[in-house]
Amino acid sequence: MEDVVAEEKPVTRQALIARDISTIPEEELAEWYAKHGLTPDKDGVFAEMPYDKENVSREKILEQVEANALRHDVPNLHGREYTNRKMVYVGGGPTVRAHLAEIKGRCESEEYDVYTSNMTCAWLLSQGVTPNFHIIVDPQQRKVHDLEYEEPVPLLLGMQCHPDLFERARAKGATVHKFLAASVTGKEGKSDREAARAALTPEDPTFLGIGGGSMCGTRMIYFAAAMGYRSVEFYGVDGCVEKTADNVVNCYAYNKP
Repeated sequence: MEDVVAEEKPVTRQALIARDISTIPEEELAEWYAKHGLTPDKDGVFAEMPYDKENVSREKILEQVEANALRHDVPNLHGREYTNRKMVYVGGGPTVRAHLAEIKGRCESEEYDVYTSNMTCAWLLSQGVTPNFHIIVDPQQRKVHDLEYEEPVPLLLGMQCHPDLFERARAKGATVHKFLAASVTGKEGKSDREAARAALTPEDPTFLGIGGGSMCGTRMIYFAAAMGYRSVEFYGVDGCVEKTADNVVNCYAYNKP
């Protein structure tokens, strides 16, 4: 009888978390580190964590703002001084699962405007929760996949978003407004604020522009003030992770490719 050799499975991130790292052969670890671009320091600590892709360049962001500012068929989003409605922002952190009933109630209430971003919108819809607005400010092209749902959720797209998102929204027949989540200063040339001025027309002479850093969660603080909200609630903006019973660490309430 021939010996049965167990198939050797590649090391995954979750497998590394679940296993005692001291029991993993150095060659196996080194191969996995090299594959994922990880370089531990002399103490075994990772000082830098790689992203799947390079950050979008300053020049590319300006190019996208300039292109999307000229979409005069997409109305500008306008700020307002005051509203008595309450703003709710729903992020994708693992704690959000415990509050779905509350969030659903707010989505259906006349007292609240519920915003969410990126892939969290599709996940909420899969849970029977329909947010009032879906907002995206990330300039990466892969964000187009966050629009892969059929429900008619109104979209708010930053002018710095990849043009494919606007095209996908048009194909969906979605209601869309554009605004600027500024990130490119004029220190090294043209700023994104200057590029966005092409969105202004006699018929649509203003648009909303906000600052707030690189995360939608922090941007939404500025967004709330610009939209006249005086009461703000955040869900799922955890800044932490969830460790399951089998030692797998989740950063989101859902599986995020």
